[in-house]
Amino acid sequence: MKKKQIIIFIISFILIVGVVAIISINNTNWVEGEEYLYTKAINYVVNDVEKVSDYKDKQDYQVFTDYLMYGIEKQDTKRYVYMWILYEEYYVQDNKLILGSGASMPYKFTFENENVIKCVTAEDGSRFEPSIREMFPDDIENLPLEDSLSPLSLTPQIESYYSYLPSTEIHYADNEE
Repeated sequence: MKKKQIIIFIISFILIVGVVAIISINNTNWVEGEEYLYTKAINYVVNDVEKVSDYKDKQDYQVFTDYLMYGIEKQDTKRYVYMWILYEEYYVQDNKLILGSGASMPYKFTFENENVIKCVTAEDGSRFEPSIREMFPDDIENLPLEDSLSPLSLTPQIESYYSYLPSTEIHYADNEE
């Protein structure tokens, strides 16, 4: 009888420890109060776009962004920032508004000491969904999949910034040069 109780106790203990371990593995440590990291992430993307842009020396060149914030995760000394970012670069040529390039995709930024040390974006095509599931924590991995057709919009920013033009009708760089 005592042997059965000991075996039941050991099995119960192992099950409890296993459940606690599984829960702690899947428990994302979300942080609040560090929303400024979203701004740093946006600045990182804008600077990256401007570095490689073929249009940065054009008249009235600007990069516009809109984004969705999914969360900031803390692991040891690192912060992981999850976002969907839409960016487009514009400039003026012959008094016309020209769209240079742009993109809209999910991002994962790794911060250490408040600096971006890594930036990962979702892959294209058949790897889009699997890559998001790999880069986002389980509890938010569906958000970017649901937001892939999100109504992010740059129109108000663009129309306001370029309001001095006779028209804010967008022309495309490939057709203009």
